Amino acid sequence: MENVGKKKLDMQKLLAPAALVILYIVFSIFGNNFLTLDTVKNILESSYYIGFMAFGVTFIIITGGIISTLIETEKYNGAIPHSIFYGSTPIPACEQNHLHGEIVAYACLPQLMHEQRMEDFERQFKINRALELPTSLAEIDIQIGSADYEKLLDGTMADRCMQYLPYPISRADVDDAIRKTEDYHNAHV
Repeated sequence: MENVGKKKLDMQKLLAPAALVILYIVFSIFGNNFLTLDTVKNILESSYYIGFMAFGVTFIIITGGIISTLIETEKYNGAIPHSIFYGSTPIPACEQNHLHGEIVAYACLPQLMHEQRMEDFERQFKINRALELPTSLAEIDIQIGSADYEKLLDGTMADRCMQYLPYPISRADVDDAIRKTEDYHNAHV
């Protein structure tokens, strides 16, 4: 009984390709110019990129899966931005009003500021502004000097991602990077 069900399933898998072949045969017989060299060439030229993209996406998905099983990906995810995000989660206004991506987009700025990568910082700042993503703490409902700001710093430093940075960083370093980011925002907005 099991073999009958399996044969039926195998037949269903073959039905679509068989129907396609039948359509090609019918159109080739009754269509004057259907299966000419020019027609086949036009079809391939107008749709080759779909196959190319499908191959590329499949390759990315397969290798991404392979790579993610070979390395500890949480070590390579932008330690300061993600730590700032995790530090913001106990703050109700952040948790209720802002998405992960919004806060991480903002938090990339203090990391770049801390690393003194000003060209990258300025580029990211412009991108955030153009996409209406936050470029200051106020835009994620936190004020420097508030109790929420202290929670943010404490949560940031407590996050496990901070241990993966290739350099030592202190609470004062994070505070300094955020304050410099705020100064830049205030001078340019």
